[in-house]
Amino acid sequence: MMALAREQQYELFKRFHREGPFAGVANCICFGAQTASEQFGFPLITSHIQPAVLWSDIKPPKLPGLFGSRWLKKTLARLGEKLYVDTIALPTLNSWRERLGLTPIQRLTSWWHSKHGVLCLIPEWYAAPQAEWPRPLERTDFHMWHFRSRP
Repeated sequence: MMALAREQQYELFKRFHREGPFAGVANCICFGAQTASEQFGFPLITSHIQPAVLWSDIKPPKLPGLFGSRWLKKTLARLGEKLYVDTIALPTLNSWRERLGLTPIQRLTSWWHSKHGVLCLIPEWYAAPQAEWPRPLERTDFHMWHFRSRP
């Protein structure tokens, strides 16, 4: 299922790129969009609505099961990335990328932030920016739905 979504994202962003000048915005887990941007060279902004995907060794996010000193939290996070996130996601993603002629990804949580920029839809009071968050980075408040009553 994930492979199908990834390939549909890739094809959609490839089509937009071929139709003319284009810049995209996608969530960090839209691997198809990120791969298309890398392959075709159009700018892509990664959007984040959750601070947990912006890891900080200085002030780690509060996550269930993550406890102890900063050193221990960093160690647990790196182990989780290596033994869980990368082990599950990278084999199929890198196999697909190889078929496209792209280099393999070594660490998913570093790659999923676009080099073109990151848009955080997270207010500063909720998660203060940290020095090691990816750059360039722009912040906004939470995105909100505004409903109007009908006359």
